[in-house]
Amino acid sequence: IHIGTSAQYWEKVAPWLVKGEDFKTLDYSTLGVAIGISLANRTINLEDRVKILEKENKALKEQIRRIQYGS
Repeated sequence: IHIGTSAQYWEKVAPWLVKGEDFKTLDYSTLGVAIGISLANRTINLEDRVKILEKENKALKEQIRRIQYGS
């Protein structure tokens, strides 16, 4: 089984990944690194967002508790 993607697509998105003029090829090793870095950054951003939402959720639960019990 062979898996691939279009060099013409990537030329529009990230031209540094494409080599050649008439016959375009994709530098898969660089693409793999770029995707890995992108995924790592997204993971870090999502972890930060989760921490913010957990803190907000805790504060809202505390507000609800105070309203329910009048303290």
